Amino acid sequence: MNPEEFARKVGNRIDHLLPKGLSDTKKDLQNNIKSIISESLTKLDVVSREDFEIQQAVLLKTRSKLEALEQRLQQLEDQLQSKS
Repeated sequence: MNPEEFARKVGNRIDHLLPKGLSDTKKDLQNNIKSIISESLTKLDVVSREDFEIQQAVLLKTRSKLEALEQRLQQLEDQLQSKS
């Protein structure tokens, strides 16, 4: 969810919580809150869920390769010791 979408959803929730008679104030408040949330979220160093899942898959693949290399290294060390 991008910052603008998140801010819109929060604004809509606030809109439903405020009394109907405050329509002008409600709109101003909603716009101010959306603006503050959007600005705050763009300052955060966050990634999308899709990017996170891609990086997680890369990490798992890298970890798997590292474990295979560690096993191979252990085999080579064992062979070297047995020859000595």
